[in-house]
This record gives sequence, structure tokens and C-alpha cells, in this order.
Amino acid sequence: MSSVAISLLGLSSCAGNLAASFIMTTVDNFSKTIGVKSWVSSNINEGHNDYYYWLLFGLLVANFFYYLACNNSYGPSKEESEGRSNAEDNNKTVN
Repeated sequence: MSSVAISLLGLSSCAGNLAASFIMTTVDNFSKTIGVKSWVSSNINEGHNDYYYWLLFGLLVANFFYYLACNNSYGPSKEESEGRSNAEDNNKTVN
């Protein structure tokens, strides 16, 4: 079980690094296309890291609203909607 958990941790780390690399490359290419200095320039005085971090903040806010939408669309189980719990069901079968 622990080897599966460690493998999933490594897999999620790889997916996160690939997503971050894709976002960085996309932002770099887009900001160069519009004719200004790249937002993620190697020279910190010429780049606009603040724009890049505002973009990441916007993506995090969008992800939060997506989470809220998924959370609201997930309804209660059949037992919860009837007002019962699994513990009550187990007690009835024992007695």
C-alpha cells in the first residue's frame, strides 16, 4: 500500500511540474508575441514577474470556483437524504 502511495505522489509531482512548465512556456511565448519584453525574463529588472504571478493567482481563483461548482453539484447519498446513517443501520441488524 505504501509503495502505491509513493508512486502516486511521484506521478502527481511529475504532472504538476509538466503543467508548470507548460504555463511558463506559454506565458513566455505569448508575452514575446505581443512585442514587449518577456514577463519571465532572466533579467529580473526587465521582466514582469508581477504579471506572471497575477496570472497564477487568477488561475487559482478559477480553480477554486470550479471546486465550488463541483462541490455544489455533488449531492447527499440515498441514506443521508432519507435521514438515516450507516451506524443506525448497523445497530438495527445487530439487535
